[in-house]
Amino acid sequence: MTKIPELKYQEVGNLYGLRNWVEYGLKQSKNELGWSDFRFTDYPRIEKWWEMVMSAFLMVSLQSEKLNKRKLKTVKSSNQTSKTKGKIQEHPWWDSGLGWQNRLNNLRLFLQPLSYFNLLKPWLVVIFKY
Repeated sequence: MTKIPELKYQEVGNLYGLRNWVEYGLKQSKNELGWSDFRFTDYPRIEKWWEMVMSAFLMVSLQSEKLNKRKLKTVKSSNQTSKTKGKIQEHPWWDSGLGWQNRLNNLRLFLQPLSYFNLLKPWLVVIFKY
């Protein structure tokens, strides 16, 4: 039980009763997505699974209404942010659309240089070691 003084035992019971519905919903979701057929026990497969889940979450988050409203408020509130955003949009491959493919393209534009640098970093260490 809990030591929260204002909490009634019935409220604890009601909250605990919701647990069954959450588990039921997760089980149904896993069945629909086909994830119930797989069981991962080795770390690389678990890591890859979480990578897919987080990628899907990112794509859904990029489409969220709250995120889009926050972006608009940020651009309106800060002149420097507006200038930076204008510079970024000058990239020849920048896609100004609002769809998920447009946003994925723009995210790729930010992540590619970081990926390339991480591929070059071991060589830079070798070359500039001496």
